[in-house]
Amino acid sequence: MISYRNHGHQAWELGGHSLPSTPEQRAALVDIKSQLIRYKDSIEVLEKQQHELEASLSLVIYPVLTLPIEITSRIFILCLPAHGRVRPSPSTAPLLLAQICRSWRDVALSTCELWSSFYFDGPVAFDLTGFGLTANPIVPRDNGARALLQTWLSRAKGYPISLGLNTTFRTVPPAFASLVSSVSEQIQRLDLHILPQQFNRFRLFHTPFPRLQHLATTHSTDKDLRELLKEAPALRELRLLGKEFTLNFSLPALTRLEIREEISKEIFLDLLAKFPVLEHLHFSLEEFGAETISEASIPTLFPHLTSLTLASSSSCFALRLVTLPNLLKLEIPPFAEPTVVLPFLSRSSCTIQHLVLSLGTCFMEEDDDEPLEEALTWLNTFPFVVTLEITSWPALDSLAMYLDSKSLPRLRYLTVSSSIGRNTPDVDYDTLIEMLRHRRNPAQAVKLQKFHLKLDLLGRPPDDHAYEWCPGYLASAALEDLIADGLDFRVSFSSASENGSYTWPAPTDTDPPVPFFP
Repeated sequence: MISYRNHGHQAWELGGHSLPSTPEQRAALVDIKSQLIRYKDSIEVLEKQQHELEASLSLVIYPVLTLPIEITSRIFILCLPAHGRVRPSPSTAPLLLAQICRSWRDVALSTCELWSSFYFDGPVAFDLTGFGLTANPIVPRDNGARALLQTWLSRAKGYPISLGLNTTFRTVPPAFASLVSSVSEQIQRLDLHILPQQFNRFRLFHTPFPRLQHLATTHSTDKDLRELLKEAPALRELRLLGKEFTLNFSLPALTRLEIREEISKEIFLDLLAKFPVLEHLHFSLEEFGAETISEASIPTLFPHLTSLTLASSSSCFALRLVTLPNLLKLEIPPFAEPTVVLPFLSRSSCTIQHLVLSLGTCFMEEDDDEPLEEALTWLNTFPFVVTLEITSWPALDSLAMYLDSKSLPRLRYLTVSSSIGRNTPDVDYDTLIEMLRHRRNPAQAVKLQKFHLKLDLLGRPPDDHAYEWCPGYLASAALEDLIADGLDFRVSFSSASENGSYTWPAPTDTDPPVPFFP
């Protein structure tokens, strides 16, 4: 490109063509240069501010990132479900924690306990690379599952493992079946809710489970269960659902047994004899012929049993066959007859400290005092109760009157549940507060430490909101004073209009998780 001057004008020769300049072009060029100078000054100011802010931010230390790794790891563990079952999801711990930042990811991946639980529920498609899991019953059942399971549990290293399978597949997913066998020596808890024909294909038999302590199973045959338990000498807790078991095996370390299906009186006595250190038993006696069971001339003595759950009213008749001198916790089912239970209590001379009482009648007809008399009979039967849980209290307006210190002088922890029908009276908070104040009086030998009221509003009309059952302004102030004084007080509601639940006062982050098994 060659330039030249002609009559005071600058012209440009480009590609054989001459483009004469104009005053407008020169003026535009001057304007552009002046704007560049002006913006250059502004850019320099902005760059200076940028550097100052970056330097200031580099000095900021986020407190959460300065915590010792041990504390951060412990916080992560508390993010797991309280019941201990971890169902992999990118929106919950531990996968969620591994996506926040590199530091948290390193801590999460090195915390073995976060990866020691894996519960598999039915048809799930796995995407290990993106930490994604989506329900899709059409995809192949083993799609990515093997890689995910192996990677997941490899992070647990030597930590005890908890595994669960609850599936509707015709066959057990091969990835899960082979995984259980490969890590069997690490498994501490195992939940198998599968069909009987799946056990034969599960390849669990003759696989050692030296650390297995908790087992829950559904629909397995008696033979399959017996073969499996031969390989679990350390089993402490066994939960059986789905059918009657003969329990033709011995577990010397078993301390907790739960059987959901009905058993005969012969099996009831036999299992107590087979498990010499059994501490807790949950059972249901078959109804046919239960009332004909007579008092044994010499009831069998079982000194180790400390907790007993009677899952049906017919189960109470099994008490005629045994003496349990060290029984501390007793759960009484609906429609149980005090006349059946009282001789057992007298003979055993046991001191029931934890009572779970399920009253048979939820709603009362007008002028019907029989349910309240039944409740009072039960309360007067157990004077040494420290912890009391009552379900289906018949009348809320009489709650405080029947829970005075005369009937339960040692009571410390109280939980009451009740279903709210269309004609159920309102909660008499004023009388309830007086009862709580009386129980919290320093002059009392034993002060009430906890009172939880659980109300089921699901039978109420949709426009009946839970907050309408909460304490009013004056009652709230009085209850807040009791809470400030140390009373653990809570009213919770199950309500369709509140999307399932509502609690007063609102729970805080300091509320401890509730333990749950299995």
